[in-house]
Amino acid sequence: MKTFHKNIDGTVTITGQADAPVVPSAITKVQAMKQLKALNKWITFKTVLATNQDAQDEWDLATELQRANPFVAILAPALNMTNAELDTMFINASKL
Repeated sequence: MKTFHKNIDGTVTITGQADAPVVPSAITKVQAMKQLKALNKWITFKTVLATNQDAQDEWDLATELQRANPFVAILAPALNMTNAELDTMFINASKL
């Protein structure tokens, strides 16, 4: 929790822990691609899509990648990613 202290000179000092980053509910497909490339998982992702028609259709028709979508949960093990790593991927991708 952050605490704000107003100093005599009018400045504000903030103490305490920073808030935990918020996992975005969705990222764009471009953000997902860039982040997967940064993690060296893009080729694996494309291979998974090539071997799973439902996943390929989902990717092709989507305009964004929603964190709560079961499609994402199915892809995680294929990409050797934990839920925490997926959250981090979404957080980092949302900044691109």
